[in-house]
Amino acid sequence: MMTQRNYLVFATAAVVVATAFPSGCSTPMAQTDATQMTTAFYAEEGDFTSGYLEECKRKAKNNDSEAQALYGMALLNGWGVKKDAKSAFRWIKKSAEADNPIGQMLLGDCLRNGIVVEKDVSLAVEFYFKAAAQSHPSAQNRLGFLYRKGVGVDKDELKSREWYHAAMNTHLKAAKQGNARAQHRLGFCYGQGKGVDMSSDSAVEWFKKAAEQGYVPAYESLGDCYKFGICGVNKEAEQAKLWYGKAMDAYKVEAEKGNAVAQYRLGHHYYLGNGVEKDYGKAVVWWSKSAEQGYAAAQGDLGLCYEKGCGVKKDLEKAEYWYRLAAENGNEEVIRERAKKGK
Repeated sequence: MMTQRNYLVFATAAVVVATAFPSGCSTPMAQTDATQMTTAFYAEEGDFTSGYLEECKRKAKNNDSEAQALYGMALLNGWGVKKDAKSAFRWIKKSAEADNPIGQMLLGDCLRNGIVVEKDVSLAVEFYFKAAAQSHPSAQNRLGFLYRKGVGVDKDELKSREWYHAAMNTHLKAAKQGNARAQHRLGFCYGQGKGVDMSSDSAVEWFKKAAEQGYVPAYESLGDCYKFGICGVNKEAEQAKLWYGKAMDAYKVEAEKGNAVAQYRLGHHYYLGNGVEKDYGKAVVWWSKSAEQGYAAAQGDLGLCYEKGCGVKKDLEKAEYWYRLAAENGNEEVIRERAKKGK
């Protein structure tokens, strides 16, 4: 909670918000061509507004396998809806059984992590293979990781590199079609040397292509590059402030409309001083707005603020209140910390 992310290291864990914050279902699942299917592979938390979720649910009930996977994804992660692993698993399984690659990839995740069902990494690998064969980049990346570590498969560096390279090529194809999310992911591939020779220049180039399309997480990645002097650029406080400021401007517009994800991210900027002077009080204000809407990440960080007295008067009762809500809403980090304390 409340730690500075190095986006080149924690790409898969970064909280990302769809730039457009769609209010309806201008969704990839409403399309049928290959380009739009690729777009569905890049679904993110900010996509799952109430209108989007309702249409996902409606289409899922009508046996749309992609909608089943996306609705299951939302339930699994608590994106725009209360976390419900059992319901998520049911929808994901239906989707996977219909040969949908998103459902297959998610079912692999459930099996690999023992979510609802008994942990079975070998079976998870089978579903990753099915999704990867349909060019799902996350499934390809997972296979690259598993072969590198020798988990569920025999350790094999060559196969690991091959799968990372396959994921990179999937991102590249989508990136060349103008998909900003794929452009951003491709930047990580170059920055981390996954599936391609490491190239700081190429990483920054693809981050900037995504940023030129108004993709907010790309602003933050560029801010990180200039703040920490990574991606082959020098530390430049003004450049970092510029890119973080662009992210803050985008988040503020949506935060003031009541978007809980944007409110959380805006508070994060105030807490860390990214693009603005550090202001714990303002961080608490925005996290409170987000937390009151049930956003688990904000609830966890707000609990920590009350526990430590950051930006607010120390209050252990309020800290416990927010921690408990965060845990109930599926904040995994809070759940682990509470388990350590026997709560």
